[in-house]
Amino acid sequence: MDGWRAPWDESSAARERARRASPNRPGHAASSSTPIFQPAVARVPLEQPVDGPPYGQDRIVDAVLARIRSELRDRDMAVNIGHDEIRRISREYPLNGAALSNPSRLTPIDANTLIYWNFDESSASFANAGSGASATLTTLIGSPVADKTGLFGRCLGCSSSVVSTGNSTVEPTNNALTMSAWVRLRSYTNNAIILNKRYRNDATWTSPFTSLFFALSATGDGSWLPAFTTGGTIHQPTISGNYRIPLYHWCHLAFTYDGSNGLFYIDGSLANTTAASGTIDYGTHGPWEVGGLHTSVQFLDGDVDDIRVESAVRSRQYVENIYRTGLRLMDP
Repeated sequence: MDGWRAPWDESSAARERARRASPNRPGHAASSSTPIFQPAVARVPLEQPVDGPPYGQDRIVDAVLARIRSELRDRDMAVNIGHDEIRRISREYPLNGAALSNPSRLTPIDANTLIYWNFDESSASFANAGSGASATLTTLIGSPVADKTGLFGRCLGCSSSVVSTGNSTVEPTNNALTMSAWVRLRSYTNNAIILNKRYRNDATWTSPFTSLFFALSATGDGSWLPAFTTGGTIHQPTISGNYRIPLYHWCHLAFTYDGSNGLFYIDGSLANTTAASGTIDYGTHGPWEVGGLHTSVQFLDGDVDDIRVESAVRSRQYVENIYRTGLRLMDP
């Protein structure tokens, strides 16, 4: 076969060597043990995942999936493997090979974790799995979506909806506080509330408004607007630039306070430090709210997972470990 080519090396030198070595080239006697026809190995075309949009930037994963599909088809196996399957396998069998029922426990909760909402319930009533008293989130406004695939099992889907504990005294009461959450945005809604500890226990929304919150800014570009209140004064830095929250991608937000400084982390990196003094001011102990405000405004359009409120100043390494745990489970 004068047009025979080496399957993986396209250089002219390699082609010539292959041609000369071929038992089928003109003037070369074929041995009885060598087949007359030696087909070139067909390249496996890249296929887009069947369960989502093109992932051109992740060519290695796409190539692996395409080859797996091709091999399985060759064996007459009717299967469907996509990015969701790889994500499921990575959750169940992490790098150390041990199956985990909840991978978030790689960064375990302890007695200092007052609130831990993992949103693994199949209905919109989310219990506190932390060490604090009962702080169950239930529907306040709209129709929050439970039983939705999240980063750690299930998550809470938010759109024109709010879940709330009702007035609550489950709060860190000293100058040691860490608050964190995972969020995946679908759109940038101005001033959208991710997590809020309302300052007042009635329906009024007046200064200082909140004891603690994670929100988006009014700039509509994914800038993060966290806040905390001490001594009746709200501290509210805007975190933007390289630390904006992306769309359609899980992002980890964390805040620590030690009585002197508030530290704000995004995806494990320190994004801002704000000086303050005194204990966190909880006012008249309003409710914890997720997804928006009780006044039916500032709704979040996105998903929330793995919220922690802790009565300890967690280290930068602790925050980074939580982020890296989730990083391994994100969409390939």
